[in-house]
Amino acid sequence: MASTAQNRVKGWILGMGLAVVGISCAGCGESPQAAYQTIVQYGQQGQYDKIWDRIDKKSQGKLETALEMLAKMAAFGAALGGKKQEAEELGRLKGKDLFVRLCEKTPKLLEHFAAQEIKSVKKEGDRAQLTVVVTSDGKTQERQVTMVREDGLWKLSIDWEMPQPKP
Repeated sequence: MASTAQNRVKGWILGMGLAVVGISCAGCGESPQAAYQTIVQYGQQGQYDKIWDRIDKKSQGKLETALEMLAKMAAFGAALGGKKQEAEELGRLKGKDLFVRLCEKTPKLLEHFAAQEIKSVKKEGDRAQLTVVVTSDGKTQERQVTMVREDGLWKLSIDWEMPQPKP
């Protein structure tokens, strides 16, 4: 009797362990291409908060700096236009919240998530370079997109540096 109960407990523990491993590796099998297509779909659906979550941490830091500058300019413009409440709101927002708000206020943003086709992928370890063909307003162009694996997920990486002030 005791061995049957012990076997059930061991089976339950093993099952829970496998479930935890399965959940933690849910994104492990995702390819950089699939991750990029997911990000594009989020953009097409206006789910900007989910896009932010699929940007790597280093790029989020770069974006925060750039977005804070944009927010200050937008807040200044709103204040000049008599929109004090909007100006104060933009001044308070940070990080993901600021990213979402500015995306929502950018009317032409959805054009960036137009029809896209991944032409090629060059993957090296936890980094991948995608060549993406984008068609918007009848114009076709190629873009290079960098993806990095971070926290078990493929995320968008922004390969640009913020200009540094000259002394």
